[in-house]
Amino acid sequence: MEKTLWNSYEFTWPGRQAAILEATTPSDKFLCPCQEESKHWDSTGNLYLEGDNLDALKLLQVTHLNSIKMIYID
Repeated sequence: MEKTLWNSYEFTWPGRQAAILEATTPSDKFLCPCQEESKHWDSTGNLYLEGDNLDALKLLQVTHLNSIKMIYID
């Protein structure tokens, strides 16, 4: 961590700017829930998704903003 002029701290690392750019670039992928893996698909609204973590999070931010209670990432 690095101390800034405003007496606060921030995380810095080599490649940080590239990571920020990648995180803010829109994804060209799409979400396709695995219905057979989603527990109680018809009654709960729970979704099981497989894919790249960053792409999935970018897409969920657009399609499910303020509606997700928990995400497990492995």
